[in-house]
Amino acid sequence: MTRGGRASSVVGMRNPLTFAGFLLVVVGVSGALDHVAAQPLMGLVLNALNRHVIEPAPVFDGYELYANLGVAGLGALMLLASRRARE
Repeated sequence: MTRGGRASSVVGMRNPLTFAGFLLVVVGVSGALDHVAAQPLMGLVLNALNRHVIEPAPVFDGYELYANLGVAGLGALMLLASRRARE
């Protein structure tokens, strides 16, 4: 089954990919803001990845800000990929 010449699995994957990309951008930016200043908005929810994965990992010692910006960058790439799936 195809829609407009594309496989329906690619078209059906667009929404979860868009949601995951948006979530990663928001979580990455929130974690970066948490390192620069205190995060006042939904810090408990948005900074869960930052506080439970990035900060305890010894590989990110001293590079937590860059790791959070990398998460935001990965989310932006996922958003671009979901846009390409629409075309």
